[in-house]
Amino acid sequence: MPAPDSTPQAPRPEDPIAQREETASEPDPSRKPSPLLHAAEGTGPSTAEADEPEPDAWLRISDQWVIALVCLLLLGWSGFHWLERSRWGRQEVEIERQPAQHYVYMLDLNTANWIELALLEGIGEVLGKKIVADREANGPFQTVDALRRVNGIGPKTLEKLKPHLTVGNSGAAQQKAP
Repeated sequence: MPAPDSTPQAPRPEDPIAQREETASEPDPSRKPSPLLHAAEGTGPSTAEADEPEPDAWLRISDQWVIALVCLLLLGWSGFHWLERSRWGRQEVEIERQPAQHYVYMLDLNTANWIELALLEGIGEVLGKKIVADREANGPFQTVDALRRVNGIGPKTLEKLKPHLTVGNSGAAQQKAP
């Protein structure tokens, strides 16, 4: 048997692995060295040089201006579209309102204080205090018409107050009824 030849053979040109090994050993002068490669090897630029921005940006200045112009055009179009959809603010807004509700405010003449009485239309602070003072001096009112004994309450004022005044338990029954 012949002895194997100990000299390395030249790779065949059609062998792709051999071609890659040859090209990997020779650095390409047109490619920039990777910062990751430098970091792994511990070589390369210092940290001060690495912090400087690279002159080659992701987009050229002209590309950045084109993108900015497209964004401005889209923003302007969306604003115009929004105004057009709102009909330029000319359409009136109708507000549906609930019908006015009238609350019945009922007071018992024999238990109400002057503050509650002053809330009624036609009775103020002074007349409310007069009603309470009369009730304390002459006793409880037997009917709503007995309110005429208070100085300052005439027939017109009494007619305005009658729907809001009660005497005794009859007022509690009227308040609970709808």
